[in-house]
Amino acid sequence: MFIISAKLTKRTLILGGAILAVALAVFFSTKAVSKDSGPIPGETDQQRVAYLASLGWAASPTPSETLEFTLPSPLGDTYDRYNQLQKDQGFDLTAYAGRQVKRFTYPVSNHPDIHQGVQADLYVCDGAVIGGDILCTGPDSFVATLEYPK
Repeated sequence: MFIISAKLTKRTLILGGAILAVALAVFFSTKAVSKDSGPIPGETDQQRVAYLASLGWAASPTPSETLEFTLPSPLGDTYDRYNQLQKDQGFDLTAYAGRQVKRFTYPVSNHPDIHQGVQADLYVCDGAVIGGDILCTGPDSFVATLEYPK
């Protein structure tokens, strides 16, 4: 049996705690968008809004629009370009080609640069979020990943 002892000072404990806190913050911020940790629950408005909140977005508690459609199989050029945006954030729509998907659109009120016309779209299949985007419909229109701008 081995016994190891160490003398820890307050400074060492505080520094170690700070390093651990930063490591945890980085870990959870990168996992928020990626689906690598498993399916993201998206069956209910509450789950979808909670997911958006975990990414930093303040979304309306109910969607302004819900649309159900079938993803084409194969996806085709338009969806292939859009799917690249999804792949950039850890999703991939290819596995859902030919399947029924629901799009939930939520108004977003806390974009740091644009104060009107910003919305979050979440795509759900079989109760799980399979993709999404943030878009602006006004004169400054754009489509971006779900990552909150820093």
